[in-house]
Amino acid sequence: MDKESILPVAVLGAGIAGVQAAIDLSRLNYKVILIERADRPGGKLAVLPKTFPTNDCSACALTPQDGFFCIRSPYFLRLAGEDRIVLLTGAEVKKVSGEPGHYYLYLSRNGREEVIEAAAVILCPGYEEYLPPVLKVRYGYGRYDGVLTGLELERQLAANGYPRRFPDDAPVEQVAFIQCAGSRDPAGGAPYCSAVCCMYALKEAMMLYESAVASNLPLPKITIFYMDLRTYGKTYQEYLDKARKKYGLRLVRSRIHSIVQYPGESRLLIRYVEEDGRVNFEEFDLAVLATGLRPPDGARDLAGAFGIAVEPYGFCQFTSLNPSTTTREGIFFGGAFGGPCDVIDAVNQGSAAAAACASWLKKTGFPSRTAAVKTSCPVINDTGEALRMGVFICTCDILSTGLDLHELEEYSRKLPGVAVVEKINLCDEGRKEHLMRAVKEHRLNGLVLAACSARALEPMVNTFLEQAGLPANAARTVNVLEHAARLYNGRKDRATQKAKELLGTAAAMIGAAPPVTVEEETITPAALVVGGGVAGMTAALTLAELGCDVHLVEKEGILGGNARRLRHTLQGVNVKEYLDELIGQVREHPRIRVHLNACVRAVSGGPGNFTTEIEIEDKTREVIDHGVTVIAIGAEEKKPRQYLYGNHQAVMTGLALEEALGAGKLSADNLQQVVFIQCVESRDDGHPYCSRVCCGTAIKNALELKRRNPDVKVYVINRDIMTYGLQEQWYEAARAAGVLFLRYNPDTPPEVAPLNTGTDGKVQIRVKDSILDEVITIEADLLILSTGMEPRADSREVASLYNVSLDDNGFFASEHPKLKTVETAVPGIFTCGLAESPKNLEETIASARAAAVKAAALVLRERRLLPARVARVEGDCAACLTCVRVCPYGAPAIQEHRSYIDPLLCRGCGACVAACPARAITLTGYSHEEVEAGIKTLAKTNRTNSSTIVFTCSYCAYANFENAVGWECQKDVSVIQVPCLSRIGTLEVLKALEAGAAEIILTGCVEGQCHFRPARAFGSRKAMPEPMFCQEQAWRRVRKILGEIGMDAETVKVWRLPPPMPDNNRNLAGCLG
Repeated sequence: MDKESILPVAVLGAGIAGVQAAIDLSRLNYKVILIERADRPGGKLAVLPKTFPTNDCSACALTPQDGFFCIRSPYFLRLAGEDRIVLLTGAEVKKVSGEPGHYYLYLSRNGREEVIEAAAVILCPGYEEYLPPVLKVRYGYGRYDGVLTGLELERQLAANGYPRRFPDDAPVEQVAFIQCAGSRDPAGGAPYCSAVCCMYALKEAMMLYESAVASNLPLPKITIFYMDLRTYGKTYQEYLDKARKKYGLRLVRSRIHSIVQYPGESRLLIRYVEEDGRVNFEEFDLAVLATGLRPPDGARDLAGAFGIAVEPYGFCQFTSLNPSTTTREGIFFGGAFGGPCDVIDAVNQGSAAAAACASWLKKTGFPSRTAAVKTSCPVINDTGEALRMGVFICTCDILSTGLDLHELEEYSRKLPGVAVVEKINLCDEGRKEHLMRAVKEHRLNGLVLAACSARALEPMVNTFLEQAGLPANAARTVNVLEHAARLYNGRKDRATQKAKELLGTAAAMIGAAPPVTVEEETITPAALVVGGGVAGMTAALTLAELGCDVHLVEKEGILGGNARRLRHTLQGVNVKEYLDELIGQVREHPRIRVHLNACVRAVSGGPGNFTTEIEIEDKTREVIDHGVTVIAIGAEEKKPRQYLYGNHQAVMTGLALEEALGAGKLSADNLQQVVFIQCVESRDDGHPYCSRVCCGTAIKNALELKRRNPDVKVYVINRDIMTYGLQEQWYEAARAAGVLFLRYNPDTPPEVAPLNTGTDGKVQIRVKDSILDEVITIEADLLILSTGMEPRADSREVASLYNVSLDDNGFFASEHPKLKTVETAVPGIFTCGLAESPKNLEETIASARAAAVKAAALVLRERRLLPARVARVEGDCAACLTCVRVCPYGAPAIQEHRSYIDPLLCRGCGACVAACPARAITLTGYSHEEVEAGIKTLAKTNRTNSSTIVFTCSYCAYANFENAVGWECQKDVSVIQVPCLSRIGTLEVLKALEAGAAEIILTGCVEGQCHFRPARAFGSRKAMPEPMFCQEQAWRRVRKILGEIGMDAETVKVWRLPPPMPDNNRNLAGCLG
């Protein structure tokens, strides 16, 4: 085929991994066809009320630049702003033909047959909840009303409130969570670990407890029955520790034998075997099964259609050091199709698949489809050009039914500054092209869109404004569906009148908008990668393969990092061979320049235009200009201070053992007994996290010792074995090979002493085995300490140079701990590998590719617009530090006796605008002039004396309006949307009262869910204040003033609304009466 006629990439599955892959490819200017079997994107994530470890609402705790989406997950409607993504829902692949570079996919879509062509394919079909027959036989699932799966409990908590006992309808008080229900069960279920169950059970236990508190019910007594609590992810152990202390969770290591409910009884009788072998019985009101994951229905057929191999359980087969790549060229995968994984890994794998796919397309001669987007000159600027506004009214069936569109059209023509009014279908795919033609034809410099959700349209509008060269305050979307038609359901006249009020308000706000010039800058087309380990080299090589020039800076005189000490992976892949090949590829690539024995000494500039000064070993210095930075400096093996480490030759770390075995410095032939101690100085107060790789490494080394010397006795003394996902098979293999696993309690850790005087010979280990409940003594030839990882000593210095944050444990902090793990809070700076958190080699490679593909999307653009909705200091500033105190992102700083707000750090919440006593700060799109113009216009057009003005944030509170289906409001309500409720301060409230509002309702997110709070894991010691709290003191002052002058303080109300669930209007009904 003619490679100039570039085919799109097909992505199968629109869950979190598939969507991430599609978005990353589109930002590299590839056309993507996203194929989803269901009727909407989102996958399993879209139905989860909360996710661990942040306890945020599903995926919606993202920063505003990601756009707003559906009620449940604004993350996914970023698709609406991506021109190069075509979403096909209700579609399923039935047959595949063709060859790499030109595949034919035969689809069945909504009863029709379609054929699409694709240059490459990424498979992200996700997973299914695993419900084997053993759940019914052993646990009574489907037979007893009091037995639910975890997902069923979550949905019930979100939709219907606190669960109640059947048949007496009493609130449940005794609750049992049963782990590994169908997982790690070769006889009755799946032999592998499903990776997510332990953490989601902890999350659901917290949700249950919090629901009882919110409902003023007796607090439940919660017991978790488990085999191993696998808190292996970043902050997961802290999540467990905080939950146990705050909620009083009871943890019982055991295996459930059966659940029985006798006729006429309301309680469940659970029979279980404790760790010491004793059989016990307890009664519970509710049993929650932590069900596992399995490949989706049809996964084997899908693999067969594409001609790729799957492993025995039905997951995609791949080489551990080449994640994302299947056994067929041009076919890639991401997410849970490669094995059970949580959202963090699914997101990274989706990005990694996009990177691998784009690299392959480049290498095989398939460039991206379109050139980078270029912007025109600004239309609205500070020249004082007259306002020429266009009003576009959506003609979709829903609006046509609930509103008189002709009356809206005639009303709009009379508004000041309106040059053209058109009725078009704003739901149509060609809407952006229609708007662009109208802007050019009528020389428009302002737009009002009368449609449905402003959240849904915002990504498209932002992209349109960028391409048209218009500033962010040149367009407003009026939600005449939820704020008019549905708010006054069945009363078309009143709904139409309300829609007219809202249109007038939007037009007035655009007319009052202060001039803003669209700013842009040229990007330096190069990347800097700091760190020459596997993560750094993988990121550098991926960037180079995508077309970027790369500077790779390594502190040591040789590349490879920690991987130089590894011999093979748990799966048996030779690490040395892989590393030698990777180093060769990096060295030989013409776009990569390697700087060895080099350290970063100074950094200036910002995203798109960094300048970094490095110092070489001979003290010479070099200046590097680059557009993006990837920090991949790795981590270090912790050196313990106990168990005779450093004082006895028989004691070494796990990494030292592997290195010695690989180099031939240690022979296993004469070893009689070897002991591994897990979690050495890990998962404790000093290092309250799991290092993720230690258990797998211990099992790998134990199997290697048994392979070399089958007679050696190997003991692994552990707290929990963290062989998550498909690693469980190696745990079973070690047990089958005769490796003995002894459990210890952290309150009674092992004791180690030399067997003889001196520093050589054997060591004696005494440990109280929790199963036998007695002390066991072992004389070992070798004692191997699994010590885990800790941040490098120079992490703080590097973080300071690039002005990025470290987390509680000293690793580089992500912008979001679940959905943006390779992005820092500073745009243009990325992190990956061990620098971000402990990972195994496979996960390190995936995170490095993820960082690279995101960095490439920025640096390959010729120009970039500076952030649109940011705060600026324009008036007289007294340098009072108010803005510095209230900003959660540290954007304001005092420079030359005046506040300066860094546009690259500002997220546009508006807290500083409302808090500034001098009104010296403005926010694009939500300036004092615009908000006050909106309030005044509402006052003029409102015909009643009992009007209610609702200020709503753009997230949870706004979503409640979107969810108001089949409910009718009785009040005269006008809604003004702001980014965050923190934008509304004393002045705005008083202005609304002055304009005649009978009631003011301030609606925002519930505590802990503010989307402008930097995301932190639950219980983090560094949790930042929420912007909304900054204004509560101001609102209290207003209420106090009202009381002092004889008015009702309840005129001003503050409502914190939790995220809505479909068909649940309780939140909004309670707010608006």
